[in-house]
Amino acid sequence: MHTGPGRLRVPLLLSFLLLVSLGLGAPKKDAPPPKSRTPRELAEAAQSFYEFREYGRALREYQALIETYAAEREKFETDLAWAYYEMGFCHLQLRQYPKAAEAFRKVIADFSVLAARTLAEQRLDDMKTRGWIK
Repeated sequence: MHTGPGRLRVPLLLSFLLLVSLGLGAPKKDAPPPKSRTPRELAEAAQSFYEFREYGRALREYQALIETYAAEREKFETDLAWAYYEMGFCHLQLRQYPKAAEAFRKVIADFSVLAARTLAEQRLDDMKTRGWIK
């Protein structure tokens, strides 16, 4: 009886197909994303991208922070508020004024972090003064 590599491929392939069909080989769709990076690490990565004028990449990092930690809002409120605030700045740099205003308004309406709220209000006033938003 021949037990070379060709004969092992079929059982391995069948095993793989069985696992995939049963959903055992795939992550659960409603499972939260792994928290492999802390809010601080995500924010630092975003800030680095911002400093190198890679605003789209910075936005993705801030969005990852928000999506990863939004379910624990009370624990991470400060991180989330500043992520939205900084997203507003990224949108300003990209001249996406309505999106910037939306991010700043979210900070004001949804968070109690006084410093972030105050600065968001100032940015909105400045945007209005410049005629970028109404």
